[in-house]
Amino acid sequence: MARSNYASGVYSLAMLGMEILGTDAAIRNAIQQMQVRTASDPWSGKAAVVANVDLVRFFRYVREQKVNFAQRSVEDVAAAVVTRQENE
Repeated sequence: MARSNYASGVYSLAMLGMEILGTDAAIRNAIQQMQVRTASDPWSGKAAVVANVDLVRFFRYVREQKVNFAQRSVEDVAAAVVTRQENE
């Protein structure tokens, strides 16, 4: 059985362990390269939501909290990351 787009969008980015790249700039560059090479939007239209969010923290939070994007929005996760950062 074939499953097209089984892992796509923010879920697929989270599954890749993007935080291992170490810096926000490196993650953004990698995602931009994905977009160029695949001619698709890895963020599924949510790039603006995380424009001012540290992506290392974002993807680490997703992994640590075992975020399920079918049950939780990118907006909600981004807000939680920003709040956590402000409280540190």
